[in-house]
Amino acid sequence: MNLLDRLRRMPRLSDIAGEPGATDAQGRKKRWVKGQGFKPFDAAKYKENPGRYGEPKSRWWGDDVLFLDAKRKTWGLILLDGENGDCVKIGAEPKRLHRLPDKAIFVAPMVLVNQGCSRFAYCDFDVLFQHAIQSIAGPKTDEDLLLFLTALLNTPLTAYYTFHTAANLGVERDKVHFQELLQLPFPLPEQTKSPRESSEIVREAAARLRRARDEMLAAGLNDVNRNDTRQEAIREVTELVYRYYDLTRWERALVEDTVKIFRPSSTPATYTKAIPTVNEAGADDRETYAELLCQTVNRWAQRSRYFLTPSILVAKREGLGLLTLTKTTQRVLLPTCPERYDVSPELRKLLLRIAKASAKEGAGGLTYLRGYAHFEEDRVHILKPLTRRHWTRTAALNDADELVTYIASMEAVG
Repeated sequence: MNLLDRLRRMPRLSDIAGEPGATDAQGRKKRWVKGQGFKPFDAAKYKENPGRYGEPKSRWWGDDVLFLDAKRKTWGLILLDGENGDCVKIGAEPKRLHRLPDKAIFVAPMVLVNQGCSRFAYCDFDVLFQHAIQSIAGPKTDEDLLLFLTALLNTPLTAYYTFHTAANLGVERDKVHFQELLQLPFPLPEQTKSPRESSEIVREAAARLRRARDEMLAAGLNDVNRNDTRQEAIREVTELVYRYYDLTRWERALVEDTVKIFRPSSTPATYTKAIPTVNEAGADDRETYAELLCQTVNRWAQRSRYFLTPSILVAKREGLGLLTLTKTTQRVLLPTCPERYDVSPELRKLLLRIAKASAKEGAGGLTYLRGYAHFEEDRVHILKPLTRRHWTRTAALNDADELVTYIASMEAVG
């Protein structure tokens, strides 16, 4: 949880973005305005409860103003205008409104966020939208910063943070409220430990998204090419965002595992959809786990004359993997991990006996296999189920921490 604690200590997006006219802790007007789009007047609902909705309001725009429909599936990362863009002229409807937000939230430059906070796009032209979309708008001089915010929102770091802090994620629905999104850590370049480097990262990310906009416009109505361009841009700005937030290699592993494995496992789309954490780990997953585990321990043990090298014995039928870490005096910082499948009948019986002894009764009479480790003088054996959650990079870092703690305690005793 060190990464999450560090992120929570940073300045938040809400420090600089607020309702029109809102002020910060020092009484100064907030730098950016945020708000929800207009809500068309519903005569039937007004008749049922006129006190709640109040009198209908008249719109202030003409028929030719651009409008973004939240249901349009093509918009994302960068909002496009023009003939092949994401918007249309709003036309004559709606004439009356239940809610008429401040004009400032429709004025570019701005970042648009859909309801549920699952889609984000930068917009460099004025546009109208209904209440299913929210915006964060700022002055023209903050274009690069708003582009960088767009980059951040589209990266795994935002998904990681909201997974751990939003009320519904992992519990009820795959949805983040706008107010929860505003708690996202968002230090300005001058608030980081390397302001010059941070400012350069912001400029690089902004330039990359501008290039993505030009490439998508060039693709015309080809949605496949547009989406490929978006994904490539997101991959590139993700690296910039990780640098801006000074994420270590291990912290990046935690972020990626959360987004790719743990988050989709917590709220699967349907009961028939495969759940990543309970799927069987592949050979690549096991190899990555074992190598990261050894790299982590070996870096800690550089002052020692011992290093660990991994090997794995896989018993597919039993759903078990036996990881053996062997001590060596050879300096090994990038170990490889051979994998064997030739399990003898005797060893199968032994593995099953160990697994049964390591099982723990859970709620409702369910049983699950705890981690089992056996220490010998020159090696350690770790028995794990083959389900993927036991072979993630996050599991490797956690297991390395426990292993280092055990070794340190043994050295203290010995």
